[in-house]
Amino acid sequence: EKLLERCMASSCDFAEIFEEEGTTESLSMLNGKLEDTNVLIRAGIGIRLYKGVQSVYGYTNETSEESLNALVDDLRGGFGIESKSVSISLVEETHENLHPIKENPVEASLESKVALMVRANDAAKAYSDKIQKVSVGLASVCQNVQISRIRCRMSVSSFAQDGQNLQSGYEAPGASKGLEFFEERTPESIGQEASRIALVLLEAKDCPSGKMPVIIDNGFGGVIFHEACGHALEASSVSKNQSVFCNKLGQKVASDKVTAIDDGTIPNAWGSQNVDDEGNP
Repeated sequence: EKLLERCMASSCDFAEIFEEEGTTESLSMLNGKLEDTNVLIRAGIGIRLYKGVQSVYGYTNETSEESLNALVDDLRGGFGIESKSVSISLVEETHENLHPIKENPVEASLESKVALMVRANDAAKAYSDKIQKVSVGLASVCQNVQISRIRCRMSVSSFAQDGQNLQSGYEAPGASKGLEFFEERTPESIGQEASRIALVLLEAKDCPSGKMPVIIDNGFGGVIFHEACGHALEASSVSKNQSVFCNKLGQKVASDKVTAIDDGTIPNAWGSQNVDDEGNP
């Protein structure tokens, strides 16, 4: 509250503070042998001041009151310091957790995570004698703000060879879940699917060139939508009138063949969360 009051003692009309501590862990395995483990811990505070659609931003991993006050004063200088008095009172809101976590992957033992990777590796290798190499990755993220956000993902790459023909298959499911995710989507099924794809490609014919219809599945369709439209829908672009979607609310902007639904409430889905970074449910 004191920091926000200090922020607002300027000509800005809005201020926000984002404080987080996050742990990102990644493990990699090649042909059943653990090759690399990496843990990254990132912590700090970001402060942003707005005046209309203009903003200034600063961040620090030094969380003393003296350091934070100095950062705010530096940011206030961007809009001009004023002596206005603003009183801010924060109120806590509680929301039902729609995405419960049973086993935090960051807190789980290294042995338990390696065992999951070995299962994926063995299943991928045993799928066919044409599988020459298997690479397995296990990544997890635990982000603590005022709430915790946890995600994990396993990736398997299988390489199949027949003579001079070498092809690879890739499968990488993930969820806003802990290690319990691999009870429903087993490491064996992930490894087998990667190898299946590699073997299909091993026997696949070359795609002809030319103009033809394209079918886009849901997963990759989301990536294409994100790149083609997602960035242009960001408030920072729209507010400055720099987006092709400006002033298009209520108007048709796509083909009748396109249906896009943004649903962040699907339980434990990769992009789901209880509350967004602006505090909206």
